[in-house]
Amino acid sequence: MYISWKNPKNIIVLYALELIEKDSRRVSGRQGNGTDIFLKECLRSLYWIERNIYTKPRLGWYLPRVYRNNFCAQEYPDVKRKNIVLLLFVIASAVLLVSGLFAPSGYAAFATDSGQPEPSADVVTLGNDLLNLSGPYLGQEVPGMTARLFAPGIVSVSGRYEFALSFAPNGDRLLFTAQTADEKVLVLHSRQIKGQWTQPKPVGLSNGARRDEMEAFFTADGQHVYFAPYDEGMDVRIWRVTPDGDNWHNPVPLVGAIAEQPAFYPVMANDGTLYYTNIKERRPYSARRSKDGNWSVQPVPVEFGGHVYIEPDQSFLLLDARAEDSLGGGDIYVAFPAKDGDWTRPVNLGSGVNSEFGESCPSLSADGKYLFFSRYNEEGGIAQIYWVDAGVITQARKDTQ
Repeated sequence: MYISWKNPKNIIVLYALELIEKDSRRVSGRQGNGTDIFLKECLRSLYWIERNIYTKPRLGWYLPRVYRNNFCAQEYPDVKRKNIVLLLFVIASAVLLVSGLFAPSGYAAFATDSGQPEPSADVVTLGNDLLNLSGPYLGQEVPGMTARLFAPGIVSVSGRYEFALSFAPNGDRLLFTAQTADEKVLVLHSRQIKGQWTQPKPVGLSNGARRDEMEAFFTADGQHVYFAPYDEGMDVRIWRVTPDGDNWHNPVPLVGAIAEQPAFYPVMANDGTLYYTNIKERRPYSARRSKDGNWSVQPVPVEFGGHVYIEPDQSFLLLDARAEDSLGGGDIYVAFPAKDGDWTRPVNLGSGVNSEFGESCPSLSADGKYLFFSRYNEEGGIAQIYWVDAGVITQARKDTQ
């Protein structure tokens, strides 16, 4: 969390935290008297509030690092200053934290790699996490046939890895995946409230059953979201959850053959066929649910590719791959249904989409007008989300005829 300098009341909190940090450097070997112990318990409470109410790591200002690192592991350093002013400062800090006076204002929800929040030049927070943005696609200027960065400072934040974007069918909700500076992988959610978009915030789709969650996609009817949570390594399986406003109900893992091997990037067609990538076999699969709830699977007959995204009516299939005609480390391709029931050889979408940097994780807006994908053009192989007019797909179809 960071402290908004626009609120004078927060100066009190800052001063208290600075005093605490200065005192933490003067460590004595004794246990301390009753005032010392009480101050330590105040600090424990402050840390709990900051960690459990304002939960996102690396957002700028924190409680002094010495307390954060030693919380529930060893005794805090003895706090020598015992006057009543410091005690009141500590209590005031807790009160202000709970009252939400540390809320962000006019900044992106995550810090950049410099550790400080990244300003978004054209974004103003109206309160209650509402952005001064309205209209479709977070109020962004739509792209043409050359890809451009999507929602800079809001969705695409410098220094943060983002991928796998999905809009709800009516376009009023958005999910995408981000990896934070502490390596945690989260699904973020934004939606329109009275026409205004909210600041994207992490959601717990698996309700805490898994540590990390990624690649969440709305179904075409908006009734469910399919996603890929995991704990350690790549023990990834596909789950389903039911969205309801800001709530997510009944998260369940899929069962049957689909659960026998690691899988991710689950996207459902209109007829209920679920397309996904089998991680172990490194190829796309499709799955159908039987009446008993089990999912049967079969390989998708396409020549190459992964991170497959099916257009809802199955008129084309988007995927990423590194092939002989790739422009960079990997490109976005499209395949079309063939007469024999297979898919055509994937076609490279060209320089309007692909670049020397590498692209992956394609998806479409709910209205089919725009193609979204990740481009790995930041230092360290970090990807941000770009978008382009879906006319590039129409053009690719014409080029194959």
